[in-house]
Amino acid sequence: MFINITPPSQIQATTIRRATTISKATTISRAAAETTATATETTPEETTTAQETDETTTQKVEESNLPDGTIGDFEFHKGVLTKYNGDGGDVIIPEGTVKIGQEAFIRSRLLTSVVFPDTVTEIDTRAFCQCKLLDSVTLNNGIKTLGIQAFAECDSLTKINLPEGLEKVDDACFSNCISLMDITIPSTVEAVGANMFQQCYSLKNVNLTKGIKRIDKDAFTNCTSLKGLTIPDSITYIGENAFKGCDSLVSIDIPGSVETIDSYAFVYCTNLKVIRLPSTLRKCPGLGQCRSLTDVYFAGTEEEYNNLQGKGKINLNIDEKKVTLHFSE
Repeated sequence: MFINITPPSQIQATTIRRATTISKATTISRAAAETTATATETTPEETTTAQETDETTTQKVEESNLPDGTIGDFEFHKGVLTKYNGDGGDVIIPEGTVKIGQEAFIRSRLLTSVVFPDTVTEIDTRAFCQCKLLDSVTLNNGIKTLGIQAFAECDSLTKINLPEGLEKVDDACFSNCISLMDITIPSTVEAVGANMFQQCYSLKNVNLTKGIKRIDKDAFTNCTSLKGLTIPDSITYIGENAFKGCDSLVSIDIPGSVETIDSYAFVYCTNLKVIRLPSTLRKCPGLGQCRSLTDVYFAGTEEEYNNLQGKGKINLNIDEKKVTLHFSE
């Protein structure tokens, strides 16, 4: 379910600052400790080497603890970046930021890339939603939570690193990222959330790392380019409509850890030909309208299969006259 977003006031941009640099943030941070500062350019004589600047920035941030108020293009409250007022381009989040607030960058249409410091642990709801030109995101190793629709409708985003240690990727986080092509979900994430990649039409390869336990409803709905998919043997649940309309899937291997495949999980996978099901399955009503399906491999015996069918626990929802059912001896 998507949440209606009330458009914020449009910000008129006459020029694009292609980079918000750490050195600039450092200069502004010194002034911000005493009064609200206006961004100024630094001359070569006023700057040191990049390494020295980074060290100075870290030291100053620790001393000032990011004071509340405006720091350059950013507004802060208790270490939370609450609003971005810049013109876009390539943005570096200041060191010391602990959280990107709700809708902080929403509809920053000229934003092209963003880099996060190691201090950031959370990116809140719709923080970067509808940043149409955002094509590069570098997440830090300390990030723990990505909120609802945090990067939804970022049309130009082709890839994003999800680091090991990330714990929660909330519902619809990357929905309608129509250019996203590849993704790896780290083992520290417990669930692929509802609608997480819904209508990511260019998504071809998904690497689900062992440790993930659930694929929730509509997680990959209408990912029409999805071909490469391996479900690890830590997954126990595949939700309703999870892979609905994934036209490019040809075969699926369900590991023995999976107990439930919920309603219509693979419905309208029109090119799916082969699926392998474990004997541990307790519920499987999810294979409707798979017109190309020719073979179903069930890891149990025919008697076990028939018993489960009779109890209504497995409903393949297919025309068995056109599909060959294979059983273990």
